[in-house]
Amino acid sequence: MKYIEKINVKLALSLLLFVVAWGFWWLLNGSVLAYHEEQQLFLFDSEMFMERVVMPAGIARYIAEFFVALYNKIWLGAAIIAAFYVILQLITWMLARKMCKSSLTTYALSFVPVMLLWFDMCDIKMKLTFAVALLIAELAMLGASYLRPDDGSSKGGRLAYIAYLVVVTPALAWIAGPTVLVFGLYVTLTGLRKPFDYISMLAVVYAPVCIILTSAFAVAQFERLFYGLNYSLLVEEFPTRQYMVMAAFAVMPYIISFVPEFQNEQKARKIGIATAVVVAIAGFALVHSARNPKEIEILDYNRMVRAQDWEAIIDRAQHKTPDTPLPVASLNLALAAQGQLLTHAFDFYQNGWVGVFPKFNKYYEVSVLTSDISFYLGLINNAQRLDFEAMEGLPDNAKSVRCLKRLAETNLVNGKYAVARRYLDLLKETMFYCGWAERTEALIGNEKAISEHPLYGPLRKYRLGKCKFVFSEDELDKICGQLLMHNPNNVMAMEYLLLLPQLEGNRAKYNAYMDFVRKHCPM
Repeated sequence: MKYIEKINVKLALSLLLFVVAWGFWWLLNGSVLAYHEEQQLFLFDSEMFMERVVMPAGIARYIAEFFVALYNKIWLGAAIIAAFYVILQLITWMLARKMCKSSLTTYALSFVPVMLLWFDMCDIKMKLTFAVALLIAELAMLGASYLRPDDGSSKGGRLAYIAYLVVVTPALAWIAGPTVLVFGLYVTLTGLRKPFDYISMLAVVYAPVCIILTSAFAVAQFERLFYGLNYSLLVEEFPTRQYMVMAAFAVMPYIISFVPEFQNEQKARKIGIATAVVVAIAGFALVHSARNPKEIEILDYNRMVRAQDWEAIIDRAQHKTPDTPLPVASLNLALAAQGQLLTHAFDFYQNGWVGVFPKFNKYYEVSVLTSDISFYLGLINNAQRLDFEAMEGLPDNAKSVRCLKRLAETNLVNGKYAVARRYLDLLKETMFYCGWAERTEALIGNEKAISEHPLYGPLRKYRLGKCKFVFSEDELDKICGQLLMHNPNNVMAMEYLLLLPQLEGNRAKYNAYMDFVRKHCPM
């Protein structure tokens, strides 16, 4: 019964990790998962698989992209991340158990690397590929721990262990990337234990050599092979925190082996509980410190705009008014979509024109929001340009499923059916967008169905025909005027036109625009 009780305490700790991590990524950071999901395109075809496996860490990337595609259901994506944490923690404990006796203290310490990984993943630029690569490396470490010969091993057992290290290390460098360094360091540390093993000591050198060898077969910058291809969206900065996490997974099983054994069972239990409490408090404090509320707010609004959940945006702003450009612009778009921009815009904080039409820059979040505003206003060509540039600007050369969906819509509205079909054909190969793609494909060539569509019909009337001019962001009021002259029923363009001079505090311009609206628009 005492043994069962101990097991239950340990299982309860792992279950607590799963539940807390699930709640964190679902309820607090769900928009981060949506952000990652919309920035990739996972296809069930051999061509994409081959594109991945011919690059270092490509298999880890392919596996990660499959799981990230499931982030479409945020609760499921959160459960996947929580499951990764628990599996990594359990394997860390199993590795430690090969070097020491089981206790509640050693079990609690096995959570430390996972808490550091969680801390690292709070950076919105970190991708699931890193966690997948760590899991692959830990499985390789587990295999080495079972094959490592002890004092009584035969010569054949030692040769099998050496052969495992020689074969698995380069394979791991190709499959998972620089997490092979975790494997190499762990194997070297085990070589310091009795029986002392000189062959294992060479693993810490052999691992980086294998990474260097991959450069002969990979078209990538040499240093990026040590950063991890697709581990992060940041491709030019040295991943200090990433290496800190990798070191923890390699070293912690060895450190745990030095935890002293306590003969007094009651004392051991108290120390184990105290250790678990300290690890939990320190870990969650670390995670909390890494979470950036301003970034999360931007991504929350980004997710709601993508879902066209205008009422949710307004409701959130009523509870806590946004005060940074992207959330303010999202709120103004929601108010305009609901026909409430002129009556309620100044119920909330306003920060000038950038809170209406954010200035273009290289950042994905800015481009897609500005594209959405352009799209709903009827600036179809501008929306298409911005979405294309947002997708092509992704640092890992991925294709954004959100941008592809919008590009299909802009070409459909513009009557470019052949181009729209190419985008829809790609989306039909996805898990969650195939149904939408098939329904949208049915509109191609069907002018009557498009004109009756609640979104595409009005947009086709609002768009400025075949005009391809480029306008300055400082002349948004003039382009809204052009939209109104083209179609007086474009209420959103009218509301934006009348709001802009009020944001400037220019009463004369507002009166002139109001006269223009009374002349051209049905009131």
